[in-house]
Order: sequence, then C-alpha cells, then structure tokens
Amino acid sequence: MRSGFAAPMEPIKSTSPTILVVEDCAPIREIVGTVLRSRNFNVLEAATGPDALSVAADDTSTIDLVLSDIRLPGMSGIDVAQALSERQPPLPVILMSAFGEEYALGTWPFIRKPFTAQQLIDRIQEVLRAGNTKSNGTAPQ
Repeated sequence: MRSGFAAPMEPIKSTSPTILVVEDCAPIREIVGTVLRSRNFNVLEAATGPDALSVAADDTSTIDLVLSDIRLPGMSGIDVAQALSERQPPLPVILMSAFGEEYALGTWPFIRKPFTAQQLIDRIQEVLRAGNTKSNGTAPQ
C-alpha cells in the first residue's frame, strides 16, 4: 500500500561557482565564457574595468572568483582585482596576460595567455580550493 509520500529526494547540490570574466577582447571573453559554462560555472562578463565594477555591483549573487586580463580600458586588471576584493573580501582573483607581466605582479595568481581550456580550469580549481585572494609566490602557469 502506497502512503502517498514520494521517495526521499536527493540532497540539493551546492550552486556552481560564479566567475566574473573581465576581458576587453570580445572573442577571448566569449571563448572563456563558453569553456567555463561547459564546466558548469556561472559566468558574468565585462569588457572594461569600470564595467566589471558595475556588473559586480548589479549582480545579486556572490562572485566566487574574478578572472581578469591585466591590460584593460578604463583601469587595469590589478586595480579591478583590488577594488572588488575590498568590496567582497576574501575574493579569489586570477590575472591573465600574454605579455609576461607575472614577474611584476608579486603574489596575485596568474595564467599566461594563450592557455588551453584544461589549463584554465585547472588554475581556477587550484585557486578556488586555496580559498584566498592571493597566492604566496605561486609560480606562473
């Protein structure tokens, strides 16, 4: 005899991390967004530093990680990372560039462009697992 109660539901899985991608080159921003969405990340996108600050202010969810180019119109990726980290500490950030600027960054996590989809995912997972805003001398990827 059925009691009318449904079988126990599976536990609700935690929501996917939200990543703010800040990249002024539209094709790169779109490809990165596509890769991240294919791996079940929620993605917010911005083309400039000021746009990133606006997106972060307008978004009602918590941003779990910022992935930002260093050279951006309006303000640098480093300035974006610092501003967003002040609003939502601790906010993990990965800076990216094709120009080898990782040597001047000190302790910010970095990934050099071009990178493969797997290199990007690995770096993001590494930084999210660490759960901090800066790495302590992490070697550039």
